[in-house]
Amino acid sequence: MKIIAFILAFREKPLYPLISLIKQTIKPSKIIIVAAYSSACVDHFKDAKIECLVVPPDLSLTVGERVGKALTIAFKLYLNEEYDYMLKLDSDIYFDETFIEENIKAGYDLMGRGAAMVIKVKSFIKVFDHKWPVSPQDDVIVTEVLRVRGYKVLPWKWIKPAKLIKEPKYDILRTLRMGYELYRIGFPIISEILLLYDRVLRRRELVFIGHIIGYLVALLRGEKKYPFSNDIYEYHKNLLINGIKKRLLRLLGV
Repeated sequence: MKIIAFILAFREKPLYPLISLIKQTIKPSKIIIVAAYSSACVDHFKDAKIECLVVPPDLSLTVGERVGKALTIAFKLYLNEEYDYMLKLDSDIYFDETFIEENIKAGYDLMGRGAAMVIKVKSFIKVFDHKWPVSPQDDVIVTEVLRVRGYKVLPWKWIKPAKLIKEPKYDILRTLRMGYELYRIGFPIISEILLLYDRVLRRRELVFIGHIIGYLVALLRGEKKYPFSNDIYEYHKNLLINGIKKRLLRLLGV
């Protein structure tokens, strides 16, 4: 089993994922640090050989867009079907020594959230070639496109969990961008209304009202959608319909 790990780093050396990787029961064959600045580079760590690729960031872009551009450059240089799985890791993630072993044993084509994703290489190359989406919602696109193409996906979680040093912070500008982009990706408006209910009305996370505002702005502007948006719309529409049917059947005792 051959695994390649891509660690995204900004200015600081990504010590948390490096420490986690060298302790794995199944160790990656290659570790690539994709760094915005050379100060984040590490040449070797314990017995692990590490390569560092510096891709200077365009700070006018969102983090997701910068990630898409940097990973696409890295994938074209290093990613090929010699590897069975790839890890896409942020610099502030850590996990225990069986993270790789337990997660790849489950056989998913993709699992995890943006900070730590485990992806089957052949599946990714078949669908995306060597291009990571350039989007504020890059990880959402990868997850949803693989789902609608019929691949085995465990969205936003793992069999064996990873942990973030700090959970991401959301401000109104970020949630506006997220809602705007989710319209372009193809999510039905009812999905945004349900999110509004869950995050804003039930959990009192008021900043997420930006989601529905951003979505409605994109809708009213007739913003251009991605080529795969119709597939994602139909997939989530059917999920919602089937969910409603199941709930009604339970209420009726059928």
